[in-house]
Amino acid sequence: MNLRITRVLVGLSLVVSMTAAELVTSPASAAPPAPADTPTVTLSFTAAPTAADPGTAFTTAPVVAVTGSADPVVLSLVVVSGQASGELKCDALSVAQVASKATFANCKVDHGGLYRLHAALGAASAESAAFLVSGAAWVQFTGQPGGGVGGAVWTSQPLAQVVDGNGAVITSSTAKVGVLIKPGTGGAAATGAALTCTNVNNATLAVAGIATFSGCAINRAATGYQLLAIDVTDKVFGTSNAFDITAGTPAGLAFSTQPIGGAGGSPLTTQPVVAVVDAAGNRVPADTTSVSL
Repeated sequence: MNLRITRVLVGLSLVVSMTAAELVTSPASAAPPAPADTPTVTLSFTAAPTAADPGTAFTTAPVVAVTGSADPVVLSLVVVSGQASGELKCDALSVAQVASKATFANCKVDHGGLYRLHAALGAASAESAAFLVSGAAWVQFTGQPGGGVGGAVWTSQPLAQVVDGNGAVITSSTAKVGVLIKPGTGGAAATGAALTCTNVNNATLAVAGIATFSGCAINRAATGYQLLAIDVTDKVFGTSNAFDITAGTPAGLAFSTQPIGGAGGSPLTTQPVVAVVDAAGNRVPADTTSVSL
């Protein structure tokens, strides 16, 4: 192409001219290079424990192989079954790679249970095969609390077993097991609720891994209670199914709103409200008895 530049003084501009044919045949600008593909990150366990004892370092240190990234790998613990509550501890739970592998040293789990290891790097993850940590894993209710009338002994009493990670009863266990109302259950109506059993301090020693409770009752009527059974010896626990406590038959009256006085001959500032209550002090909402002051 013959480019003709004519210096023409028009203000201070430079005029460049070319023919129409030359415009058509001018080469197009080169396209920008395509961006490089982002590598896919993958993780896989090349070594992991197959069994362990609580509080004892794994005989096989977990090793995670990585492709597509050089960033650190984070390790965590996953419960496979039941209500196991073990905590994973290692020298570090976030480890830098060496030769595309992350090795986690001196790892241990403090309580029994059936677990998996979970490795993560960004959105990529991998899990190990399941492994059993020996010993007590949780307390399992095999006799669920039946609930009933407030203050009355339940027909169905709690029965709890100390079990391992596979859910099998540890028949050698003589652990001390206690029961209490699980905090937060029962809602606002459960405020001031108390669990009482004939067992001293609501606790007993397991016999062949089984803890038996009797005479249990809760005074406050509410829905959605649960019990928490705690193995004090092994520091593991378990939660019961939900149950309800209802109001009993009318047994008396109680002021649910106290009167507040005012000027003589004028209506009270706050008017009294009287509730029909059962023997445990629970309001009996279905009662329609007339009350006179």
